[in-house]
Amino acid sequence: MAINHKTTERQKALLTRQEFYVMIFTEICAAGQESPVWLCNWLSHMGSGVRFPNTLPQRAAPCASKQSALQVKPSAERLRSLGQCLSTDDETMEYLLTLLLSLALVLVLSILIRPVTIFEHQRGLLYRRGKFIRILEPGARWIFRPWETVQQVDIRLKHITLSGQEILTKDNISLKISLAAAYRVADPYKALTQSQNYEEALYLMLQIHLRDVIGTLLVEELLSKRAEIGNILLEKGREPACELGLELSLVNIKDIMFPGDLKAIFAQVVQAKMQGLAALEKARGESAALRNLANTEQLFANHPHLMQLRLLQTLETQAGKNLVILPTEWMTTLNRQKEK
Repeated sequence: MAINHKTTERQKALLTRQEFYVMIFTEICAAGQESPVWLCNWLSHMGSGVRFPNTLPQRAAPCASKQSALQVKPSAERLRSLGQCLSTDDETMEYLLTLLLSLALVLVLSILIRPVTIFEHQRGLLYRRGKFIRILEPGARWIFRPWETVQQVDIRLKHITLSGQEILTKDNISLKISLAAAYRVADPYKALTQSQNYEEALYLMLQIHLRDVIGTLLVEELLSKRAEIGNILLEKGREPACELGLELSLVNIKDIMFPGDLKAIFAQVVQAKMQGLAALEKARGESAALRNLANTEQLFANHPHLMQLRLLQTLETQAGKNLVILPTEWMTTLNRQKEK
């Protein structure tokens, strides 16, 4: 049977099957066997349109020639070869079908299921159909994409800075104060459900407490109690931070900035204090020197011979210089002569 080169692969397979079934019918007829009606109908159905007659040609004579018997053998071999080819085609199609089904299954699973990895510094919140289920610890998880979602929360220590907060003190002096704080997420579920932005809520809470504390202090108290103010703010902010699911660990005053005129005044005050301290130290030094002189005079008065020893020491140190040191008795005698 001739096949056009434009015929598709499926049509080629169909023609091959038709040839196969025609060959079966032909072999039956060549063998001189009777074919029942059901076999002819089955062959017609499986032959995809090839109609086989219900009647067969006359049975060949029993004493058929040896040549006709030899002609049947090649036809049987051809029949077996065609059957093997069809069996091989069926196995190939089955393999391709299995491969396609496997690829389709992998594609569907990749769409429906996805992996989620939670690191050591994170915690995961598992939601199923929008409802919170549990907090996931670090590790790898598989979630069902259409129903489940995982929201990751960083639990590492974080720092925030309240910069340039303009605040009035108790004596109505305007200052700019910068505050530094450190916190971490202690309860991820509270942190995400109690506030839309827990960091902004913490910032506002610290700002309010800072204004309350500074408003009760004078400028001098603020400067002298700078470290204590940080501890006060830490104690005040811990409970509200806990309600937000946060753990507040550190609060310190970073900078205190005065207006320009107050800077000059405070500079003068500091300068005066330093000058007073310098004068005080100078007076203390002079007082100590006078006390030493008084003690020395009293010592010389009680022990006159010490004066002679001191005079000899002075002469030794001043040898070769135009300096003459006379004893006190000589000066007294000279003064008496001048009076006469």
